[in-house]
Amino acid sequence: MSVNTLDKKIKQTICEHLGLEESKVSDQARLAEDLDADSLDALDLLMGVNEEFGIQIPVDKLLEIHTVQEMLQAVKEAINKKKGEAAAK
Repeated sequence: MSVNTLDKKIKQTICEHLGLEESKVSDQARLAEDLDADSLDALDLLMGVNEEFGIQIPVDKLLEIHTVQEMLQAVKEAINKKKGEAAAK
């Protein structure tokens, strides 16, 4: 999956879980301030991306994720970690 395709898929997941149109979800958008995501929304979103991509981003990582770009980075890191663990087996 290309980086652009992955970014688009992650943003679609964000839109689905927050009930937003894709045009509102830019890389710089802040989850709470710009997208009106409260803590329960953020937790639901985290569980959604974990399920969608078969990854495990820990709940405490939410404290470090404030923007869409930070969410994109967290998902990519988790995917790469999973690939690295699979390759090591």
